[in-house]
Amino acid sequence: NKCVVFVGAGLSVGAGLPTWDGLLRQIIQWCVDNDVAVNHQSELPDLIDKKEFLSVAQHLEEALGENDRRDCLNSIFNNRDYLPTETHRLLPRLPFCAVLTSNFDRLLESVYTQELPAAPKVITYTNAAELIKLLGEEEFYILKTHGTIDDTKTVILGHKRFNQLIHGDIGKQYKEHLQHRLRSHTFFFVGCSLTDPDLLLLMNELLVSSNGQALTHYALMDKSIDKDTKKPKLSNVEIERWTKDYNIKILPYETPNGDHQEVGEFLTALITEIEKSQHSNSLSRPQTHSQKIDSSISLPNVGVAEEFSNNQVANDSQKSLWQNQLGELATITSNIVSSNTDGIFRDLDQKIEPHQLISTPINNDVVVIKDHE
Repeated sequence: NKCVVFVGAGLSVGAGLPTWDGLLRQIIQWCVDNDVAVNHQSELPDLIDKKEFLSVAQHLEEALGENDRRDCLNSIFNNRDYLPTETHRLLPRLPFCAVLTSNFDRLLESVYTQELPAAPKVITYTNAAELIKLLGEEEFYILKTHGTIDDTKTVILGHKRFNQLIHGDIGKQYKEHLQHRLRSHTFFFVGCSLTDPDLLLLMNELLVSSNGQALTHYALMDKSIDKDTKKPKLSNVEIERWTKDYNIKILPYETPNGDHQEVGEFLTALITEIEKSQHSNSLSRPQTHSQKIDSSISLPNVGVAEEFSNNQVANDSQKSLWQNQLGELATITSNIVSSNTDGIFRDLDQKIEPHQLISTPINNDVVVIKDHE
């Protein structure tokens, strides 16, 4: 619950949605199909190839009026054929406290609504009051950092809107929210190219202001060989710079088939490790105080208190388990029991002493333990 996942366009690509450069090419084609004049349109594909994405986006935004902009984006993103992938469905199984995403689509909202008991709160950078309020709460939420297709006026494409978000009043609470989260939570980036200017600026500022002592963040990134250049998509220099300049540790993977199934495999492995850790902690976590029994329970008898204390009965695992469940002092006067069932006890602020627990007579080697009250 101290980790935030930042989801980039890479996850949506698996559902059929475009990459950043693909989106720009689709907008250009929409302008052609709908007779929207764009100055120097023939030059834009070359600029996209040079990865001048923000400049091209700005040029297209200035050509599109508000209505055309809305219609264009809706034609691209409001497609019922776009469904969450299996990788999307893994995310709700991980204990993230929040999801941040630069994606405009609704795939994350859809999968979290399906997998969680209640639909999550969804906000954008424009929801100033909510951004500040959520810092003091534990409520799970999804923050659409660059806007949402549900309100195309919030969608950020060109560099002018990015500058307003970074330097203008419109992004004041948004920046405060991100700065707080980056200082107090670990970020895990998935499906990201780590090129968002607003986020990188804040991370760099935080690293400088903290004298290099900021939290370490992690990014799962593709290091496969590019089919066109025959070189790795991620160089060793870039990996080193992400660490030194932004405190982001790169977790590289290679996807020979280009389907990025390795991302789902990584998340599945992460889920497994977390579940193992949670189970292990539930069995071996030392108790600083006793715990209260929720209801009467039947458990196998493993000996009497005096013998238990003298290490004359029960194996080490049974003894350790019992002591971890109730604390070393909270032993029943006449009998000791062993439990491997999670969720039997609930925490209390005060310690429960041995005399506050009672047991019924033993029947068939089973001890029934009850709350004294």
